[in-house]
Amino acid sequence: MPSLENDNRQVTPDAGGGAPGSPEPNYNGAWPVPEPELAEVVQQLMRYQPRVEPARPEFEQAQRALFVRRAETRLADDRSAAPQASPRRAGALHERPSPHTVLRATLGRWSLPLAAGAALAIVVLVAFVLPRLPGGGPTPPPPIDRADLVAKNAQAWADLQTLSGAFSTGDGWYYEEWISRQADGGLRYKRFIRPPDRTPNRPQWNVSDGRTEWVVDAATRQVRFSRPAVPGDFTAVAPNDAMQCTALALPPTMVAGTAPIPVLVNDRPAYRLDGTLPDGSPGTFWIDARDYLVFRIDRPGRGTVWERGKLDLNPPLPAEVFRPNSLTNL
Repeated sequence: MPSLENDNRQVTPDAGGGAPGSPEPNYNGAWPVPEPELAEVVQQLMRYQPRVEPARPEFEQAQRALFVRRAETRLADDRSAAPQASPRRAGALHERPSPHTVLRATLGRWSLPLAAGAALAIVVLVAFVLPRLPGGGPTPPPPIDRADLVAKNAQAWADLQTLSGAFSTGDGWYYEEWISRQADGGLRYKRFIRPPDRTPNRPQWNVSDGRTEWVVDAATRQVRFSRPAVPGDFTAVAPNDAMQCTALALPPTMVAGTAPIPVLVNDRPAYRLDGTLPDGSPGTFWIDARDYLVFRIDRPGRGTVWERGKLDLNPPLPAEVFRPNSLTNL
C-alpha cells in the first residue's frame, strides 16, 4: 500500500484526459491509481491535512477522482443487471418524446374530463360571474319623474291596436286574450277563461267579431249561447267582466304621488309606483321599463292580485281569429 509520509511528489492525472501537469484530473475514470489504493490515498491525505489550512490540490483531485470512479462503477453494475432489450427497442427507450406527442397523449386521456370541466366553467361564468360584472348584466333603469312615467304608460296603451297575452289573478283565475281595436271604436276579441279549481265554473271561451259574442264550452267546443257584443273599448266588453288587459294601463288617479323607484324584478328593469287601485284601496304597480306597461299589481296584505305572463304587442290578427270556428284549430 503506498505511503505519503515522506512523499512530496505532485499527484497528477495521466495523459488520457486533461493536459499533462494540469491541476484538474480526468473525470472519465483515467486516474492512474486503482480504486482501493485511491481510497487509501484520500485517507492519508486527510490524515496529514491540517484542519486550519486550506485543502491541498492533490487532496481535492483525489477526492473528485474517487467520487467519479465509484459513480461509474455503480452505473456499470446497474446496466449489467438490467434486462437486455432488442436494438430497436433499446433505441426507442433512449428516444425523448416530442412535446406534441406528450400533449396528444395527455389530451387523449383527459379529453372527456377536460371538456366537462370547461363546460361547467362556462356555465358558472355566464350564470354567476358575468351578471355581477359592471355592464355584464341587467341594471335598473334610469330615474324618471312620476308624471313622465304616467304619460309614457298612457301613450303605450294608446298605441296598442292588437295584442295577445296571458294574465292571472291572485285568487286563481287564468286568462288568455287576443284583442283587436277597430277604427270605428269597436272591439274584436277571443278570450279563454279558466276559473280556480274550487269554483263550480267550467273553462270557457268568449269570442266576439265586434257585433256578436259567443260563449263556447272549452271542453266540448260547443257554443253555449250568443249575445250582442257590447260596443265600446276594453272596459265595456261585457257587464262586470272587464278585460284583464285593462290592468296594463295605470288608473287615472296615478298622476299625483311619490316618485317611481327604479328596480330589477327577476332581471327585468322596472319601476315601482305606489298609488291607488280603481276601488280606492292602496296598491303597488310594477311597470316594465321597456314597454312602459304594467306587468304586476300588489295589494298590501294580499300580495300579488294581478300579473301578466306572455305578451305580444301589435301582432297580426286576421278577422278569422275572432270567429267560433277558429277554436277548432286550437
